Amino acid sequence: MVLDTTLIETLQRVSNVQAGLTWIRGSQEELFCRYGELYTRALRVLYLLQRAGLRPKQEVVLQISDESVFLHVFWACVLGGFVPVPCTVGSNDEHRLKLLKIWDVLDNPVLAVEEAVWTKFSAAMGEVPGVAELAARKLRVEELMAAADCDGAPLGDVFSAQPEEIAFLQFSSGSTGDPKGVILTHDNVLHNLRAILEGAQITSEDSCLSWMPLTHDMGLIGMHLMSLCAGIPFYLIPTETFMRRPSLWLSKINEHRVTLSSSPNFGYKLFLTTLKPRAAAEWDLSSLRLLFNGAEPISYELCQRFLIAMGPYGLKPSAMFPVYGLAESTVGSAFPVPGEWMRPVSVDRRTLQTGEPVVELSDADADKPYAVRFLEVGRPISDVRLRIADEDGRELPDGVVGSIQISGACVTQGYYNNPAATERAFTPDGWLNTGDLGFWRDGRLVVTGRAKDILFVNGQNLYPHDIERVAEEVDGVELGKVAVTGLFDEKLQRDLILVFVTYKHKIADFAPLALNVGRCLARKMGLQVDYVLPVRSIPKTTSGKLQRYKLGERYQEGEFDTAILELQACIRDLQASETVIPPQNEVEEAILKLWQDALQRDGISVEDNYFELGATSTLVAQVVSRLELLYPGRVNISDPYSMPTIRQMAEHILSTPRTLQLQSITLPSAFYARGGGGEDSVRLRTGAALATALRRAAEENGGTLHDLLAVLYANLLGQVAGQKSVEIQVIDDVKRIAPLRLDMDKLLPDAMKLVQAGPQSEAVYSWNDVSRMQRTRVEHSILPCFYNRELWSGNVDWLQVYDLVLQVEAFEDGLNLTFLLDGRRLRKEKIKDLLTLYVRLLQHLAGKYSSGREQHAPTV
Repeated sequence: MVLDTTLIETLQRVSNVQAGLTWIRGSQEELFCRYGELYTRALRVLYLLQRAGLRPKQEVVLQISDESVFLHVFWACVLGGFVPVPCTVGSNDEHRLKLLKIWDVLDNPVLAVEEAVWTKFSAAMGEVPGVAELAARKLRVEELMAAADCDGAPLGDVFSAQPEEIAFLQFSSGSTGDPKGVILTHDNVLHNLRAILEGAQITSEDSCLSWMPLTHDMGLIGMHLMSLCAGIPFYLIPTETFMRRPSLWLSKINEHRVTLSSSPNFGYKLFLTTLKPRAAAEWDLSSLRLLFNGAEPISYELCQRFLIAMGPYGLKPSAMFPVYGLAESTVGSAFPVPGEWMRPVSVDRRTLQTGEPVVELSDADADKPYAVRFLEVGRPISDVRLRIADEDGRELPDGVVGSIQISGACVTQGYYNNPAATERAFTPDGWLNTGDLGFWRDGRLVVTGRAKDILFVNGQNLYPHDIERVAEEVDGVELGKVAVTGLFDEKLQRDLILVFVTYKHKIADFAPLALNVGRCLARKMGLQVDYVLPVRSIPKTTSGKLQRYKLGERYQEGEFDTAILELQACIRDLQASETVIPPQNEVEEAILKLWQDALQRDGISVEDNYFELGATSTLVAQVVSRLELLYPGRVNISDPYSMPTIRQMAEHILSTPRTLQLQSITLPSAFYARGGGGEDSVRLRTGAALATALRRAAEENGGTLHDLLAVLYANLLGQVAGQKSVEIQVIDDVKRIAPLRLDMDKLLPDAMKLVQAGPQSEAVYSWNDVSRMQRTRVEHSILPCFYNRELWSGNVDWLQVYDLVLQVEAFEDGLNLTFLLDGRRLRKEKIKDLLTLYVRLLQHLAGKYSSGREQHAPTV
């Protein structure tokens, strides 16, 4: 039982355990930090904050994209009694404006920000009011982290916090115009954490992995703070890394035998749309006990698709854990019983009216047009009370739809510096109105929707009035003459976003306005709307409030079907008439091809804004992932938002130098020359029988002759160097060179898979990178490379960078093997011996396969 009264006590308590955080940078790069080390490093950061003049209860806005840096600064603030304010780093104008709005809510804030983040923010915002004040009150987190990394740096003084004092503010994703900061005290957070540990039956045997952002309550509280409070290992994948490579999520769960993770609908869908079965071939997901699913409406159908897809890899159906919660209740409110299968319920959507009983449907009627399926999300967790109430606050019985209201020790006392919003949020008898609708079913909660208008897009909450405000900036859209609504599409498994604009003339005349509205929302909000539609008038109540839902009902009834078809034809004609500027270099051509594939369209100009063409955050992540393979180290996930055209992105790539860190191999001193000639070579040709046997060996071990020869070359160098692991550079075409990192005890099939995976790794680079690379050669070490002339027959000076290059050519009657060497550093006689040893290694392996009877995969 956790008895801490403040988060400070929690961090101090777990400082003695062996567990900690592991930051996962990629498939091959991880950084571990014990909780005790996190505590000490945060105290070093705290010292600098206190020396800078910060005082307890002063707000610190966190604009930090690096998760490791974020947590160090966050904990420094908690330990010092400051009020950390996590804030998502903006990728578009609306996100940046939200930061300024949040700033206005606070009393005496400072801004903890990365220099790169600030540079982009200030360049984008220019002279917008408020930016100068942020600039005058910013703290560079690079300077703070320099202290964290210094073992002898002084430590700050820990604040003596009280349970009822603010631990941090949670500005949930939502309205730009009126962001509300949820007040979370130490007492709120710890009551909720204890309830989560109990409700999910978490023990010291568990471990947790998350890709959710730390600015989100599920990522910060539900994953990180929960793991820390339990003293269990916590693995963190940066959100942008997950967006680029969703398969890394379950790959790392498999690798580390993780038992707990989470994702909203958006994450499961992105994972499934990008999954390649080959990547999952060796996964064992049987360790995964619970997958928390919340933060947005939960789709039973999507959950089933995910469970079915991952079932062959050991994922248990009981692992899907649909939960309910909200920022105002810290994070968690209702859980099912761990180990139970999901409990779906089909109802007649026509009966989902407040104060009315729902009509459940049988399985036979589940596919009717009026059927809608929900999931039970369990019972209230400890220290949480839930009720379903009508508009007058009266509790409703099982099976009757009403407002979900909440109270308990984990529920916020209100919104920071916003008494009006706080008063509106609570009922006269002290219950917080969540804004959600639902009903009880045998004592379990079923959430049916929102009482207020809200849209869920790629894991974010969007408010219609924000979208309407931006749309009104377009010439031709009058103030108050636009309405936005969303409808959940069962086939697409997402909300459709519909924009209605008052217009009383021909569809053909409306088409340019519709195109401009869509482009404006894409450019300023990164939002891809489905339809911009003309409507003669927007329905309103007698008091003047928009009745957006009525427009949605009219859309569902098919009223706009004809207009949509005509409008789409007109917009296609407009787009076809626009000037298309072609690419001028290879980089522009490559980026253009990626966007054509992503957007499924031709006729893209290199100066088009790809958000205006339909780019979404998901597509951006996929394109950036492929760009990183072509131009490693020169593209970040945020770049397309600040460089939203192909030409801008190409100029950035061409002007950004590549930094490479390639691992060398230390050979015995006898291999090195004392002066000597320049470039040289050693050649040898094998017979047809050897080549045939090697091809058979490669095929039986799941690869190609190219893979086999590369692995055996690496193995040879490892034996000669006496190293347990080695790295060689493998070249397989003009744009892909990748390190092959080989452990000497690898089985041959596993080693060959490393060659195949190389071009998909984060360490891949191009010849352009190599040709511009400056090398510092270390005595008695070489940089080796493997080169197949079948895959690349161009004339390249490999010895400009590499010291020893094995060049192979395969023919029906044998193999040509050539060592290219730097004769000024390496002795030709020893390289001849090395080539002889390589052929013997080939013959030894070929002998095992010459009869075709090899049964076991040998070590390399």
